[in-house]
Amino acid sequence: MRPARPSPVRARVVAVAIAGLTTTSVLAACSSPDDLAQEFSVEAALAQVPAATPREGLLVRAADMRAASEAAGVEHPSDGSRESWGNWSIRMSGVSQDGEEAPVVVSMPPTLNLDRAAPEDFAEVLGLSIQDADRVVDATAGASRFAVLAGDVVADLLSDDLVEVADGVRSDRDAPDLQVDLANASAVDPTGAPVRVAAQDGRIAIGSTTALLSAWLAGGDTLADDDALGPLARALDDADVVSAVLMPVTPSDDPVADAAGAGRVAPPDQVEQLRDRLDPLIPADPFLAVGVGWSAPDGEPRVHVSYAFGEDAHAQDAEGVLREAYGDGVSAVDGRPFSDRLTVEDVTVDGAVVTLELTPEPGSVGFLEQALQRRDVLFVSRA
Repeated sequence: MRPARPSPVRARVVAVAIAGLTTTSVLAACSSPDDLAQEFSVEAALAQVPAATPREGLLVRAADMRAASEAAGVEHPSDGSRESWGNWSIRMSGVSQDGEEAPVVVSMPPTLNLDRAAPEDFAEVLGLSIQDADRVVDATAGASRFAVLAGDVVADLLSDDLVEVADGVRSDRDAPDLQVDLANASAVDPTGAPVRVAAQDGRIAIGSTTALLSAWLAGGDTLADDDALGPLARALDDADVVSAVLMPVTPSDDPVADAAGAGRVAPPDQVEQLRDRLDPLIPADPFLAVGVGWSAPDGEPRVHVSYAFGEDAHAQDAEGVLREAYGDGVSAVDGRPFSDRLTVEDVTVDGAVVTLELTPEPGSVGFLEQALQRRDVLFVSRA
């Protein structure tokens, strides 16, 4: 883990320690803002992900799962069965059930293979699963998978059957990174590729490559140090979110075509039909990353979306464009006004970051996660 940033608080703690506080008190007061083992923040979650993580196609998911359950008024799963976690994950996905929906969204971590295996089956292989964690961060980019679980009990749960493949790094089997072997398909990887694990200070990392696990153990730079992702995390933490998704953005020479295609190559005539409607919704200057987070003050749903620009002036110039995009714009995917789904409550600019606070309409609490992954017009950037 990288060292905590020097601060006046740390200086005061040292002074108090000299005055006679116990070692335990000093350690508690010195708790690092990066320490996901102690408490959740988006910045602490990013501080678990090594800077060497691939960036192309990167999507980071972070959640305080028990806080999300509490905010939603949903009982947290008490066992690792497919039924328990299936019901919970559907409820926390933003999908309405029996006319009710959770006020916050938890984006499920792909590294933990929840869509294909029950947590109890995952734990049969590695010794633990999402069932044993309170807080989680997951970073996926193409074939690269990396997640960190944190909580009161995760540190001692790794299976004794795991084999050591590098200093401090163990695996379900001794095979090269990412090597597909369908004969060894399991609850931790349906392709049979080996899964690497490591433990450190109340946290356990799970990933697809030895290098990422070794980098995590060694400390050093992380995604929290990234010039765009770091400020986004801090903006979302200022909003007291309990879960978030963050994504670097690659600026485009034709963002309208990207949005019109929604991840596909759109026919030229379709792009031109949409250009006049979509182009005014895209800020003039490039943004480098976006993040969406969820909170539930007094049980009411709030969605927060932050944009990281390269310069403070670019963020100032984009404030009005983004306010208008959310207030008067339409989706490139289905043509519906964004105001049918979201109401803009506030727009703030802090340095190079613009943050919008939104109230989702019923049935729309998870809309922005879907729009982010589809690269709707709100999440494409000019070069």
